[in-house]
Amino acid sequence: MDRYHNVLQELYARQTRRGMKLGVERVRALLDAVGAPDVHLKSVLVAGTNGKGSTCAFARTLFAAAGERVGLYTSPHLSRFTERIQVDGVEIAQPDVVALHARVLTAAQGLGMEPTFFELTTVMALRHFADVGVQRAVLEVGMGGRLDATNAARVVACAITPVDLDHMAYLGNTLPEIAAEKAGIIRPGVPVVVAPQDKAAWDVIAAVAAEKGAPLRAVTAGEGVTGALGLAGEHQRVNAAVALALVEAAGVVLTAQHKEHALASTRWPGRLERVTARGTNWMLDGAHNPHGARALKRALAQDATRFGAWVVAASGDRDVGALVAAAREGGAVVPPLVVATQPRVGTAVPAAVTAARLRAAGVVQVEAVSDVDVALTRAAEDGPVVVWGSLYMLGEARARLLGEGLDDVALSG
Repeated sequence: MDRYHNVLQELYARQTRRGMKLGVERVRALLDAVGAPDVHLKSVLVAGTNGKGSTCAFARTLFAAAGERVGLYTSPHLSRFTERIQVDGVEIAQPDVVALHARVLTAAQGLGMEPTFFELTTVMALRHFADVGVQRAVLEVGMGGRLDATNAARVVACAITPVDLDHMAYLGNTLPEIAAEKAGIIRPGVPVVVAPQDKAAWDVIAAVAAEKGAPLRAVTAGEGVTGALGLAGEHQRVNAAVALALVEAAGVVLTAQHKEHALASTRWPGRLERVTARGTNWMLDGAHNPHGARALKRALAQDATRFGAWVVAASGDRDVGALVAAAREGGAVVPPLVVATQPRVGTAVPAAVTAARLRAAGVVQVEAVSDVDVALTRAAEDGPVVVWGSLYMLGEARARLLGEGLDDVALSG
């Protein structure tokens, strides 16, 4: 086994051994122990339920258009751990992952601390950005906001994308409760940009901003966005507008031409992404909650392609029946075949269980195929195909279809 493989095994094992420890104090202490790298970065932080990754991708290209060296930290990855930490659009090298892992873990041990997977990875990312001379870091909140590891970093501006019901076991059972967790990234005096929200979420976010004296800017869908976008789907106009406002809140001024070119050139894998492989056309989308499923439904309604199959999977506590119900709202048509499969994570819902839930949701023609690669082959017989429902599954499917690198160590969950 090579050293990178061993590091991945150690990192992913932390998800099982350490679980999830929400709170920023531990991360702040660990950041300080490795030289407080975030002090040297002009970082922005993006929370929300849907569109965080796309908003971060838009923000990265906008900052780059201003001539800045930009670090991007996102989660989860699709196919490779190195996707999480990028500089100027290039994934971190495996030897750098090995070196950073050793450095940060040594610092943690000096504090008598056993960091979780996400705590360790977050500090590794920020240390790497400072080491290679990044000027601007774009950070995506992992879950929630208030107690997320990324919230320990110093930032110059933040944003909240649309809030919806997700991760309810951790964040709360109502929209106001979840919005309160997302609004936890708001800092005194730090500008916050907010996407269009359900009133219940907006009221909470606005109250937190007022309490903390944070300048608040409400963004309307498509505000300031002109020309075509590099990411498909009408919902991306919301994400692009939030990114534009976030970059402005961070003090960057761009010409209209630079803005338009940056937004048109933005790429973000697995978001209504079209690829051709195995003799058929594929749409790959990371919709994994009802809000995302509805966005996918709208995109499919505007697409002239007659899709013959879906490949669907779920992980964690997500109700795949509810996802499909959201995708069928308004009488949207389910293709003749749905193949239920499962990603390589410990929290994956077994394919047979997903298939049973789909049938209970009224989907008639369902087949359960546990292996993702085999599921893709089966679906291609009835293609074109939409692959959606689990980011973990999407990453494996994308790597298989495109022949790209796929970490041979699977996430623990």
